[in-house]
Amino acid sequence: MSRGVVLAVLMLIVLACVLAFLAYTRAMEQRRMRRARWQVETHALSDGGHRVELRCEGEPPQEVRRLPPGLESDELGDRLAEAVSEAEARAATLNAARPRG
Repeated sequence: MSRGVVLAVLMLIVLACVLAFLAYTRAMEQRRMRRARWQVETHALSDGGHRVELRCEGEPPQEVRRLPPGLESDELGDRLAEAVSEAEARAATLNAARPRG
């Protein structure tokens, strides 16, 4: 075999390895995205309010409810619990509609 043929074969082998690696990483990313699930998150805001939202990797967050600042602790607790409960129900619905990976 000539030197040119050997070099061409080596280049094809390297190209095949690179393409296989790219295909593998893409498949793993797609698998990870299929396994992502919606989760409830609560955040205290700088103005003193609170935000309850749903988050799922690869998707934009969905705000469920924003609680205003200045609520009394009892009312804040009640409204936050209600918002989290609503968010959990939405998360369950969204997760049930997602394909399983």
